Amino acid sequence: MSMSPTNTSSHRLARAVRWSSVLLASSAWLSACEEPATQGATQVVESEEPTSDLEALLEGAPDPSTLPDELKADQTFPAQFDLVATQSPVKSQGSRGVCSIFSTVALMEHLYMKEGAVAPDFSEQFLQWSVKSELGRFTKTSGSNGSANIEAIHRFGVVEESVMPYETFAWSGSNDPACETTGDKEKDKERPTFCYTNGEPEEQILDARRWTLPSNSRWVSSNAKNLKAFLVENETAVVVGMTFFYQSWNHRKSPLPVSSEYKRQGYVMYPNAKDREHGEEKGAGHSILIVGWDDELEVPVLDHEGKQVLDEDGEPVVERGFFLFKNSWGTSAFGTANPFGAGYGWLSMRYVEEFGRSVSTRPPNEALIERCDDGLDNNFDGLTDCADVACGEMPVCRVEPVEPTPEGLISEYAEVNESIPDHSASGVVSSLYFGDSGLIKSLKLTVDIEHPYRSDLYIELTSPSGERALIWDREGRNATNLNLNVEVTDFVGDELEGVWELYVADEASGDEGSLLRWGLTAELK
Repeated sequence: MSMSPTNTSSHRLARAVRWSSVLLASSAWLSACEEPATQGATQVVESEEPTSDLEALLEGAPDPSTLPDELKADQTFPAQFDLVATQSPVKSQGSRGVCSIFSTVALMEHLYMKEGAVAPDFSEQFLQWSVKSELGRFTKTSGSNGSANIEAIHRFGVVEESVMPYETFAWSGSNDPACETTGDKEKDKERPTFCYTNGEPEEQILDARRWTLPSNSRWVSSNAKNLKAFLVENETAVVVGMTFFYQSWNHRKSPLPVSSEYKRQGYVMYPNAKDREHGEEKGAGHSILIVGWDDELEVPVLDHEGKQVLDEDGEPVVERGFFLFKNSWGTSAFGTANPFGAGYGWLSMRYVEEFGRSVSTRPPNEALIERCDDGLDNNFDGLTDCADVACGEMPVCRVEPVEPTPEGLISEYAEVNESIPDHSASGVVSSLYFGDSGLIKSLKLTVDIEHPYRSDLYIELTSPSGERALIWDREGRNATNLNLNVEVTDFVGDELEGVWELYVADEASGDEGSLLRWGLTAELK
């Protein structure tokens, strides 16, 4: 949870913009509606402002009034609140109507960041496929909703963005003849599901590691106080799907005048009657991620003609109280002047209460910190195991200085840093090769193992001829770790040249350890 200082600045900015933007409003609307150059350029910009299938967005959503109350007795809230510090970068859904996929992945990345992930980046492309092909939902539309998306993440998981990058344009007939659109909505619904998922993942993508969430979705009341209580108590953002009103969103396809200044600020107002009529006729939807609020933010209300609404005393009517949200239309147009960054916006609390359906879930069960010994980038910072600065002081990553080999002796060492399977005969096998030929006069073995109970361990050394020597057989009672430096007499007189193998097994359950390094020092006759 954070109380960002930019909340205060946003409030001050809104008060300043309230007057300046209104003075400029009429000219801004005129240019948006009449300039040929602007109208001619809408194709590119509109591709960054797609809407979604409203029916899919609201499918299965309960009446918000039937949901449990999140409020505690006499609970109060700060005037401003935000969770921006645990948000991944704003993305763009391009021209595809997959906003609920983007808002749900934004929620997942936020939940992973809450648990310590530095820069999680999950694949929207894969989740779109998984919801339709693995979960079997919404197979005849590009749309979906947060609840179904979370279920797919929980049951099947998603890969990282680098494994299956997002494609900004939906498949058409140029990709596959079966994906050709006719303009007839009912006929177009008969297209194969792969047209909505841009094909099928390749085998190596399906085999890649998937990341999950620990539970299915939870619907949250869209009442403003209940949403605030959920945000504060859980420090968790909320996905909201809603009816889309074009003038409220200052969308270029609105038949009513829109405000370029409001779009820059990311203001989304409660819809007037004319805007509602048009929006309900179009039946479009949109999904976003709510990440905070500002109770004191005031924005002048505009009518369907784009004129400022005045009260009976001639004073400007303002709307007060907005949720802060993260959008998925990129960073080049929407919210470019928002204090929290391009792509963020302010959504009327009344809008959410009346038209929104809200859903969220729990974060991963385990803290996402680098484990240092499993070959995975656990904290999503692009660095794995000992390459991660977080592992610098861990025993598994300490590189001990190697003593120079005394004259007449021959040494070989191996840095292993491999987990020892718990209670498994497979163990860990590591090899060393000696190229020097000769008979062994003496042989010293060094082993460095990190383990909570070294009495779980069994160790054998095997010579190039295949002979084995027992080194350690579950000794040491309950002491931790094992640092051996022992003479091995079993191989005196044997040939040194060839491959030597160290076998380490954990023969008891409950604790895991790692073979860090080992080495052999030989004196020849």
